[in-house]
Amino acid sequence: MNGIPYGYLKHSLQLQPVQTIDHAPSKTAARALWALVLTGIVLRLLQYFGDAALSLDEIAIARNVLERDLWHLLTAPLAYDQTAPKGFLLATKIATNLFGSSDYALRLFPLICSLVALIAFWRVAARVLDGAGAPIAVALFAAAMPFLAYSAVVKQYASDVAVSVLLSWLALHLLVLRHL
Repeated sequence: MNGIPYGYLKHSLQLQPVQTIDHAPSKTAARALWALVLTGIVLRLLQYFGDAALSLDEIAIARNVLERDLWHLLTAPLAYDQTAPKGFLLATKIATNLFGSSDYALRLFPLICSLVALIAFWRVAARVLDGAGAPIAVALFAAAMPFLAYSAVVKQYASDVAVSVLLSWLALHLLVLRHL
């Protein structure tokens, strides 16, 4: 059961703590993690500044964000058979109000979410995985094609990943505090 941050076995209808792990990576692992995170950041920035053409779904979301005022964007159903979380629409609308209607402005919030997810994943992996586990996990997360692609699309997928990883980080932190 090595590598499980906080597992619980159901035994006799009672939850019992199995193991507590709170690793501090070695200096070599810490350097490797930094290098992998920086690599992931560079890959995401290359994807973002690659300025690929918008897909039809992205165009539909972009038109909703650009053509509607904030009230109608957040309260009325989206046009063009689209759905998106209100927080994503709000963040994208703010970005376009601040930086104009460019593809870069439309994709800014997904990029930020992707970078936040990468950093949060690094923190979680460094805390719960020992040995080569953390660098391998961070390398896979940093270079995973879906996560790289999500960093530069006008869709909510990068924010979904960021929220999931941030909630995992928060849960881990709360469990550590609980066991102090």
